[in-house]
Amino acid sequence: MGASRFVASIRDNRAVTELLRHRRVYLFEYFSAADTMVVYDQELNVQRTIDQYLAAGHGYVLSEDRWQLRELLTGQMHGPLELREKKDGKLIYLEVDALPVEDAQQGGVFAGYAKDVTPEKEKERSLRQQAQHDPLTQLYNRRYLGRYLEGLLKEKAPFYLALLDLDWFKQINDKYGHTFGDQVLVEFARILSRCVAGHGIAVRFGGEEFMLVLSDCSQQRAMELLEQVRQDFLSFSQREKQTNFTFSCGLEYRGQAADLSDLYRAADHKLYQAKRSGRDAVVFFETAPAL
Repeated sequence: MGASRFVASIRDNRAVTELLRHRRVYLFEYFSAADTMVVYDQELNVQRTIDQYLAAGHGYVLSEDRWQLRELLTGQMHGPLELREKKDGKLIYLEVDALPVEDAQQGGVFAGYAKDVTPEKEKERSLRQQAQHDPLTQLYNRRYLGRYLEGLLKEKAPFYLALLDLDWFKQINDKYGHTFGDQVLVEFARILSRCVAGHGIAVRFGGEEFMLVLSDCSQQRAMELLEQVRQDFLSFSQREKQTNFTFSCGLEYRGQAADLSDLYRAADHKLYQAKRSGRDAVVFFETAPAL
C-alpha cells in the first residue's frame, strides 16, 4: 500500500526527517477502507505494515489501550493520547495524535505521529519517587505521609499510628561510626517494610524516628507486627555487633474524631512515655474496638 499524498509531500524534506529523528517521532497512517496502519521510520520509509492493526490479539499497542487508538482513528476521540506499546519485551510510552487528511486515491486516511516519551515518563517517575521517598531508606517521607493520612481521614477509615524511635542511636553513631549508623537506619527500614507489607505503609518521620500506618488491623495484630519488628531488629544487631539494638514506640488508634495534629501529638506523647519507662517498650493506653 502506497503512502498518502500527506507523507509523499514531505518525504524528501530533509529538515523534517532530521526533526523527526531528533524528537524521536514516528509518523503513521491509517487507511480506513483496508483497516490497515502503515508506520514509517524517521526517513519516512515504510517500517511496517500492520493489517487489521486494531483487531483483538494483533498489533503492538497494549490491548487495554487499543480502544483509544481505535476511537482516535475514527474521529471519535481527540488527541494527543498516551498509549503503551510493547517492543522487544520493554514497555514503551507513546504520545499519539492523528487527523484526517484528504486523499482521493486512498479514501479515508488518518495521518498521525507517535512520539516516544519513555525517557520523560522515567524522569517523571524518578522525580515522583524523590518527592515521596526518603533518599537514604527509600521509605515514604513525611510529605507523602500527610497526603496518605488525609485520604484515610476523609474516608473515615480506622487505623493505627505507630511512632518509633531508635533507642540510644547517638551512641550507636559515636561507637560504630556514621556509616554504620546509616546501615542501621536502612536495615530498620527494610524490617519495617517487610513487617508492614499488606497492612499499611512505613515512613521515615525524621532522623531516627519512623512511623507506621496500619489499616484494617486489630490491636492484637498491630502489637504482633511491632513485636516482629523488635525481634528482627535484635537479630540484626546480634548478627552485626553481638549486641542489642532496640526501639521505643507510641501506638495511637484513630477512630472517628481525631485530626492529624491530634494524632501526631498523641503518638508522640506515648513515645515519650515509652522512653521514660526505660525504652525498648510500646505504649498504648486506650483500648480500640476489635476489627
